[in-house]
Amino acid sequence: MSSLAGGGSPKVSSKNQATGFWKMSATICSSSCDGIEQAIARGLAYAPYADLIWCETSRPDLDEARRFADAIHARVPDKKLAYNCSPSFNWQANLDEATMRRYREELNAMGYKFQFITLAGWHALNLSMFELCRDYRRDGMLGYSRLQQREFAQQEHGFRAARHQAFVGAGYFDRVQQTIMGGAASTTAMHGSTEEEQFGHDTQQADAAAPGAQPARQPSCAPAEEAIEA
Repeated sequence: MSSLAGGGSPKVSSKNQATGFWKMSATICSSSCDGIEQAIARGLAYAPYADLIWCETSRPDLDEARRFADAIHARVPDKKLAYNCSPSFNWQANLDEATMRRYREELNAMGYKFQFITLAGWHALNLSMFELCRDYRRDGMLGYSRLQQREFAQQEHGFRAARHQAFVGAGYFDRVQQTIMGGAASTTAMHGSTEEEQFGHDTQQADAAAPGAQPARQPSCAPAEEAIEA
């Protein structure tokens, strides 16, 4: 069993748990206690073999993060660290706005180069769908239109998914189809589509998808040697 960074060994109960595990004293707190020391000991043990060292915490705490980082870097100065900005934390209950705004940068300065929110997409998806369902139940299609208007408002900041066909690459597959058909395909997705008519369109994609348009590059069926000579 690994010794702690400050010397000694982790405290282990004499009674084995029903699941087969041994219970260890591992309370992580800001005062003197051995939980974070166990994490440091493990981090140092794995440091020679791991690209990143990750210490999972029970709350967002810059002092605790700094304590872990300093202990690792005292022995392995250039070791990159990982930090889970967990959605299991109640961020507003733990930190003020000013601290949250600088949290990312302070972690980076400590060496936490891989910072991640484990379920950000899951929470964003579920909240947005709940809000849409609630609005649709109350206001019908007006509820969906409000979502659409929020999409349009974000386009000036780089949001592109309001035009879903273009965003997922329909224009690319139109170009593939036109290349295969020598520009004579009549079943492309973008040209003359509802999306193009009502949402505007990307000129390059539309031109490439237009019936009769010449593909940017015709594939060669000649053997490699002949293609090179040509």
